[in-house]
Amino acid sequence: TITPAILRNLLAFIQGKHPEYLPALVLSTFCGLRRGEVHGQQWDHIDLVGRTLTVSKAKEGTPAERAVPLPRAAVAWLMKCGDRTENVCANLSVDRIRDIGRTANMDLPENCFRHSFITYRCKLTTVAQVADEAGNSPNIIRKHYRNVLQDNRPMRKVEAKTWFESRPDLCGELIPMEQG
Repeated sequence: TITPAILRNLLAFIQGKHPEYLPALVLSTFCGLRRGEVHGQQWDHIDLVGRTLTVSKAKEGTPAERAVPLPRAAVAWLMKCGDRTENVCANLSVDRIRDIGRTANMDLPENCFRHSFITYRCKLTTVAQVADEAGNSPNIIRKHYRNVLQDNRPMRKVEAKTWFESRPDLCGELIPMEQG
């Protein structure tokens, strides 16, 4: 997983330097969509007023057109996106975001956006709810995500709240991070 501080830094950095990738980052981190799902997402399947997203192109073998709630922070970020028609982003946007972040010395492991979403979401709701939203089985969620450690300690609920409350007004300036 990545910390809320890294998320906030990345959101601010992408918004300032590469705003074309902002929707992909938001859907990856606040909705837990897989890479292919992010790249296949259509704007007309996102209801900013009702705060829900219907997955346009789900991974084969997972629930098709599943509904995912949009946290208020996600809506605030998506409202900053220019053209909200057609595809949400270009193919490989999630990979590009990770490359950009790594170049800026942010620690962004493979699948860190989805993994972080699922881990933090488990702290705020039930495994069954997270499984529905992420398009996974509850057994996979229990096995891989529920008991993730951060800095050699169990992740706390306050960190999960901070993750999902990472609104644009809280991400204006980069947060100093220790270099590892």
